[in-house]
Amino acid sequence: MPYCAPNNETILAENLLQMNLPLLSELLAYENKQVVHYFCHHHPHFSHEQSQQFFNDFLGWLWLNVYRKTSHRHTYLFGPILILDKVWHTFILHTEDYVNFCNRYFGEYVHHHIEPIGSEHELSPEELADFLDDAFELLGKEWIERYFMTLLSETEYSL
Repeated sequence: MPYCAPNNETILAENLLQMNLPLLSELLAYENKQVVHYFCHHHPHFSHEQSQQFFNDFLGWLWLNVYRKTSHRHTYLFGPILILDKVWHTFILHTEDYVNFCNRYFGEYVHHHIEPIGSEHELSPEELADFLDDAFELLGKEWIERYFMTLLSETEYSL
């Protein structure tokens, strides 16, 4: 039987299994209407559809955060993706749901660490490039475009 080289998705799935991480598609299938409704209620300038998109994008970011931690790389919420931090706060307020979600998908609680005021980490260009490379590869072009297209077009960076 001829050898068939594994494709990137197969390699990623095997790596995720070794890291004890779910497939991103499994995680993104998670729904929590209460969290989205609460977020929408407390941020009325966003539509329900936008709030749902933020929630889904947060799930992707959280998955990426846990994925990057396995290689000892920090993942920050900054600038254009700070809205995802507000989603995280909303999810954490729904404590039982958040704890159950973390245990189901990550096997443990994913803590939200804050930086002391005045001591916030400033991303280096290398850290930003590393994050954007991973986000582009793992979360997709559309995810990047939703949050960074204005910035990327200003720097004449094309995807």
